[in-house]
Amino acid sequence: MRQPEKRSYPIPHGTPYYDLPLNMAIVGTTLGSILLHFLSFCSPYWLESYPETRSTFLRVGLWSVCFDRFIHPKDNFGIEWTGCYWIFDWNLWNRGIWEWIDPPWFIAVQVLCGLAFISHCVSLVCILFHFLLVGNRHAESSICLGTQAIAALFLLVGLIVFGVKVDDRDWMPRPDHNHLSWSFAFAVLSCFISAISCVFLYFVSNSDEQVERRQYAAVTGHGSEAYAYGQAPSRPPTMSAAGSVYAAGTSRQQQQQPYTMSLHSGFTQQQPYRGY
Repeated sequence: MRQPEKRSYPIPHGTPYYDLPLNMAIVGTTLGSILLHFLSFCSPYWLESYPETRSTFLRVGLWSVCFDRFIHPKDNFGIEWTGCYWIFDWNLWNRGIWEWIDPPWFIAVQVLCGLAFISHCVSLVCILFHFLLVGNRHAESSICLGTQAIAALFLLVGLIVFGVKVDDRDWMPRPDHNHLSWSFAFAVLSCFISAISCVFLYFVSNSDEQVERRQYAAVTGHGSEAYAYGQAPSRPPTMSAAGSVYAAGTSRQQQQQPYTMSLHSGFTQQQPYRGY
């Protein structure tokens, strides 16, 4: 007599695992927010002077500043600064200009934007694992949701601080001749798109949790209440990519009894196919 063969049952279209429009929306919003944040993070166009004012200050970003024959009022040597400089340049530090360019509130903006960028990168890695069916889908979607929310929050706080303090007359000269530029706008768009991504990820995380509850109830025989309270299953479940769920029983025959998954009828145990 032939051994029972494994039979897989595909998951119907529209289930949480294969909701293509929602998944594409998550990928698009996540990649869009990361790309905009990266461009804003690296470009020196957060604040820029109007060209017609012929200001000695040209523009500044999170990590660089540009001047045109600028002389700092507190520089006793009257050195002219022309060109773009890294904010942590030794020459700026040695002349005492660094403390003026990088005040404490600006350091806070740099730290917040840096933490937001790290959160965005972690979110991207978790989303790759999520769609490659690696690991626990509910845990990965929850981590994606948390990291995207943290990135949006840090960006929002950093943008508010920068927007409030940018007109400080103790910072860049003649603030009435300066304006927020496209790097700041990219950061605003990144924050907004991250918030939209959080909404999509919330629905995916909720769907993944429901699927896990149904798998747990089908394999262990316990209800979803036992899953909610963290009760360990008596037989650890596994799931194939095609959607079949198997219980690791004590006998070989029990291990090869598939459970079919349906969003409408739940899980039903199928008798193994026997060929003669």
